[in-house]
Amino acid sequence: MNTAETPIRLYYKSELALLYDPEGEPATAMHKLRRMMIADPELMRLLKETGYQPRNRYLTPKQVELLFEHLGRP
Repeated sequence: MNTAETPIRLYYKSELALLYDPEGEPATAMHKLRRMMIADPELMRLLKETGYQPRNRYLTPKQVELLFEHLGRP
């Protein structure tokens, strides 16, 4: 998928993690995504304002939009 075509929608975290790390294994991709998120305190603050919890299995469209703004589109 072309980077510009990655839609803002609800994603399971594992699905989104694999978009950021398509060559990785699901668990490794999830770990990398989590590290990228934690490395950006502003992103984490904004995500928490949307109700994000680390144990959530999916990310809402608003949360995905914040990720794309801070990490770039996969």
